[in-house]
Amino acid sequence: MDVKFRDGQLVRKGDILFIIDPAPYKTELARARAAYAQAKAKQDLALLDLSRGKKLIGTHAISQRDYDVLNNAARESKAAREIAEAEVESARLSESYTRITAPVTGRISRAELTVGNLVAAGIDSPVLASIVALDPLYVAFNADERTYLNYIDKLSNKDKPEVLVGLADEKDYPHKAILHSVDNHLSTETGTIRMRALLDNPSSRLLPGLQARVRLQASKSYTAVLIDQTLIRTDQDRRYVLVVGNNDKVEYRPLELGNRQGELIVVKKGLNKGDRVISGGAQLVSPGETVVVSKDESPSSKSREGNKSS
Repeated sequence: MDVKFRDGQLVRKGDILFIIDPAPYKTELARARAAYAQAKAKQDLALLDLSRGKKLIGTHAISQRDYDVLNNAARESKAAREIAEAEVESARLSESYTRITAPVTGRISRAELTVGNLVAAGIDSPVLASIVALDPLYVAFNADERTYLNYIDKLSNKDKPEVLVGLADEKDYPHKAILHSVDNHLSTETGTIRMRALLDNPSSRLLPGLQARVRLQASKSYTAVLIDQTLIRTDQDRRYVLVVGNNDKVEYRPLELGNRQGELIVVKKGLNKGDRVISGGAQLVSPGETVVVSKDESPSSKSREGNKSS
């Protein structure tokens, strides 16, 4: 056996990895082809005899039994030729297996057998080497029931949720993956469900088995107005804030809120970039009153790039 790669090398699909001595297999292929040629010659002769027999039986020159013998010989020769043809195909496949190629693109392990070793076929034969595909990679993680319910509908959408990935030596989540699949049951022991994301890895730097942190994104980045949650007031079942509008008059603004981002919360409707939210003394003023404004540098109402994330 000859080894055609280096341990740990990146290999491409179709690359030759091992070559097993093809000599005995080529000999067997030649024998099978010769047997096929012999069987075909016998079939040709049997068909010729049958053709002659058809003419002779029409003139009663041979008996029906003699004609049946010729017909049976032709059928047997056809079966023998088909068996020989199958033997040729089997020998051809065996000879092709002497060149073992990579079934996928990836990084190959060390060769378990070295040059000159004997290799036997069968279920008990040793593993020659293993290949792991590196691009793309699957990132597997567990999510709780609430996260599953939030994201399962988005799996059927064309624009699937992003999964941000960070390794142990990296800050934040520099790698972007796409949520690929969700398991078919929730674990009763952990209360979580298995999910998988697909991560492009063109540099092949990342390897299977590495530990990673993930953050599941509900949507792509977008511009949003965020407000400190302490500034939001409640009016029966409504959420609202007081803002300073034109001519420094107090305005009542009902809010439609989104996800929380730390101490801030996304405002879907009710506030625009640059609105002046009253952060102090709001209980002392009413809508329509004129106020004197003093600037507050706290992030009470800001427009920023935000993400919905779990």
